[in-house]
Amino acid sequence: MSITTFWSCSNSNKLKKKNTILNQQNKLNSIQDYEVFIEENKCDKNKKDIAVLLFEDGFDNDYVEVFRNGKKMFSRKITTDKPLGFAKDVELGKLSTLNQLSIKINRSQEVHILNKHCSFTFINLNDDNKIAIKYGSEFIPYN
Repeated sequence: MSITTFWSCSNSNKLKKKNTILNQQNKLNSIQDYEVFIEENKCDKNKKDIAVLLFEDGFDNDYVEVFRNGKKMFSRKITTDKPLGFAKDVELGKLSTLNQLSIKINRSQEVHILNKHCSFTFINLNDDNKIAIKYGSEFIPYN
């Protein structure tokens, strides 16, 4: 009497790899894309060697990340105080030490926003997935 045994090995690593790639593609497809509008201002007058981001209107529990010279220095959900039109300020230190400055909103694509001539960067988020950025050399208090 003869017994024949068949062994079959399947390589489940191929399936895992394929699932990992699909998961990564799904994550990329789910990243929010924003249109960015930058209003350039001349900021040589009254320029100070400080840099501050001011997140203003349109934020409603939005996850914001700030990168200074390639390193994440701020990450938090922010919401606009509607009567003030202000959500959050992020102090960046001396403007002269900035080489790169970028933000991400809701894990979006990275938006580079450095203006070496302006101390204040005002960021607004519009309802139709638009980020409006304005630069200034003077700070006007929120009342």
